[in-house]
Amino acid sequence: MSLEQQIALVRHVGPGEGSRVWTFLGDRYTVKASAAETGGRLGLMEAIVAPESGPPLHIHENEHEVFYLLDGQLEMEANDTVFVADAGSFIFVPREVPHRFKNISNTPTRLLFLFFPGGFEQFFLDIGNPVIEGQEKPSAVQYEPDVMRVAPNTGCAPCDVLLAGLARGAGSRCGTAPKT
Repeated sequence: MSLEQQIALVRHVGPGEGSRVWTFLGDRYTVKASAAETGGRLGLMEAIVAPESGPPLHIHENEHEVFYLLDGQLEMEANDTVFVADAGSFIFVPREVPHRFKNISNTPTRLLFLFFPGGFEQFFLDIGNPVIEGQEKPSAVQYEPDVMRVAPNTGCAPCDVLLAGLARGAGSRCGTAPKT
């Protein structure tokens, strides 16, 4: 990649900026950098996770995932090890390692997600509803049809396991594209 092409990838996203969506149980995700904007290198999201919310046990087949907690507390599970992560914690989960998290506090938890290579952030944009100031978050029941609609296009399979996991804590296997 030429220096000019690399310079074109320089990105600044200020506070409150980025594509924002409501997802799952009232979580708000903001894309700060997408694969399209970073030449596929990474995707970065800021998340505000509602109390008692978090994904079921799942696997990213293609992406490594990094978590950095800014505020709050999460219960994390990675590869059958459960631990509590507080503000200031860094967690690295390599691709194909089963993992989940849950906000175990009674206040929203704020964190950064880093996917590399990038691309999985698009899944959340596709299933989410845009955040519109002054409007309430949508009902959580609408996310099941959205996940069913979007998941096949993002390589998240099996969808029924992911959806059942949202309700029952079961596992799923998620990824965005075949490994090369």
